[in-house]
Amino acid sequence: MRSLFRGLPGYHFVGQTILAGRLGHSGRIAGISASIACLVVFFVGGTMLSFLPVGLFVSVIAYLGLDLLHTWLWAERPNLKPRDYLIVLLIPVVAITFSFLAAIAVGLCVAVLFLSIPMPSRTSSAPRAVWRRGALLWNDSIQNAKFC
Repeated sequence: MRSLFRGLPGYHFVGQTILAGRLGHSGRIAGISASIACLVVFFVGGTMLSFLPVGLFVSVIAYLGLDLLHTWLWAERPNLKPRDYLIVLLIPVVAITFSFLAAIAVGLCVAVLFLSIPMPSRTSSAPRAVWRRGALLWNDSIQNAKFC
């Protein structure tokens, strides 16, 4: 409905966004078509959906899942650093082994861990904190600090 009344151009559901992009929809047409589909289901009801084969919905979901796996495990591999690619590999393994929610939690925790550990090849101009004798000092105050 928002797209009909000049709402936000983006759409928060990743599956429908990817599907719209693969079908060639761009701009407002993706949001308008999603809102029209929701309106039709709202007014006509779920009885209209019962005429469609279940295999249609399964194949769309399978296509979107396999497309995401191909994109992140194969196509984006050259663009990712090895540490980032490790996270991408770890998430599906945890999702298959345990659950989807556990995969999200593990991926988030590993990403935070990797971001908190500085990479050796990264040179940053941001101030860095250093512990000296129980006091947390920043780079500019380290040169001027007098330790007892």
